[in-house]
Amino acid sequence: MMAALNLPVMRLSTLLQDLTVLPTGMDCTVTGLAIDSRLVKSGDVFLAYAGTHEDGARYVREAAAAGACAVLMESADLLPQLDVPVLGLRDLRTHVGLIASRFYQFPAHGMTLVAVTGTNGKTSVAHLCAQAWRTLHGSSGYFGTLGYGALEALEAGPNTTPDPVTLQRNLARLAAAGTRHVALEASSHALSQGRLDHLAIAVAVFTGLGHDHLDYHGTLAAYGAAKQRLFQHPGLAVAILNLDDAYAVQVRAALASTVRLYTYSTDPQGPSADVHALAVTTARAGLVLRVRTWQGEVSLTSPLIGDFNAQNLLAALTVLMVAGSPCDAAAAALSQADPIRGRMELIAGPPGSPLVYVDYAHSPDSLARVLRALRTPDTARLICVFGCGGDRDHSKRGPMGALAESLADHTILTSDNPRSEDPQAIAAQIKAGMRQPALALFVPDRAAAIAHAIALASAQDVVLIAGKGHESTQITGRCVRPFDDAALARSLLMARTHD
Repeated sequence: MMAALNLPVMRLSTLLQDLTVLPTGMDCTVTGLAIDSRLVKSGDVFLAYAGTHEDGARYVREAAAAGACAVLMESADLLPQLDVPVLGLRDLRTHVGLIASRFYQFPAHGMTLVAVTGTNGKTSVAHLCAQAWRTLHGSSGYFGTLGYGALEALEAGPNTTPDPVTLQRNLARLAAAGTRHVALEASSHALSQGRLDHLAIAVAVFTGLGHDHLDYHGTLAAYGAAKQRLFQHPGLAVAILNLDDAYAVQVRAALASTVRLYTYSTDPQGPSADVHALAVTTARAGLVLRVRTWQGEVSLTSPLIGDFNAQNLLAALTVLMVAGSPCDAAAAALSQADPIRGRMELIAGPPGSPLVYVDYAHSPDSLARVLRALRTPDTARLICVFGCGGDRDHSKRGPMGALAESLADHTILTSDNPRSEDPQAIAAQIKAGMRQPALALFVPDRAAAIAHAIALASAQDVVLIAGKGHESTQITGRCVRPFDDAALARSLLMARTHD
């Protein structure tokens, strides 16, 4: 359990030094920060800036009524009259990282904080590092898609990378508990929005670039540029790049001369890397790697499957070694790491059951990687169940349909998180990428689609349930209902024994 945080206390004038000058009589004692008016407590400063969906400026009166001691707003124009100090700070969003870091006394200083970015592999690499560090040092922190905080007690969050206040507050809790090693997923949204500004990042990892989030970034070039911002982070000491990905060349070319570069690769024909897989053995039971490092050769075993997970393991191994662990100790710790929830997660069934996997694959590249990994010589049929999220990048739907058609024997389309979109319209866009769309079955109810796939499968078949991975809810319109792919698949497999 993470240690309770002794709440810091700071004068508003100290918090905002070098940012703005307080008018006479406006100084106050600050005991917290909030960016959500619903979470304001007495003594908090409310930071009212515009997010993707809401503008905090609309809720300043609610924040004041909840006990905020002061309000900071984006604009200095037309400030509302409230019973608490209201200050305008232009481009407030760009200062929130500094304000939060200062209030929580720069908790990442003295930590080894690693940030991982890339279209695929962020969760796996960051979680593997956190698992290994817990084995090596007794504690670790993780921030990402699976939650945030101490690894053994993660709290759920709405975003892959938390807002600066949540991030700094939880780093302070980890620091108070004595944790010195933290792995963080750096999403392209977070990098674009400055959520990591003024965070002491020691090591940055690039796993690769593929087609995703173009609804937000517009073009693949803009998406790549957002990822690349991590490698221009002030104070960055080390960059770790995946040489198997073509975009690594661009990331490398833009590195400052003060940043130390380390590379990894699984390609036996590719350029030599600092951490290079000499041999990768893949099987249903997992992976066995023989790896050359700058400290010598080492062997690593893992229950993870798929060549892409070999890359993830090499990335984590490089991080651990850069952070000070000898290669033998790092490999041994990674060999003890468990499979990651919702990432090629095998759902165990009784004897005679098909192999069923749940994975978060929700982009063309990730879906292709997972399907190729599951296509082994002893696979009779590969059955793929997936959909695409509503109100998200439409341009990836057709390509995902084409890949599923070419790499799976049977494709069952269904709802992912349709949000405000019609699931049938989403399925039609997926089918538009297929050569024979009539062969793809559309079952809009996700539970029914998963049940159909498992009922269809024999003991020699493999079923992939893709798209939602670890998620425990499904979003349809404004309704958020409990839904867990893994739990449903497990119950369906157990029910087969009673048929």
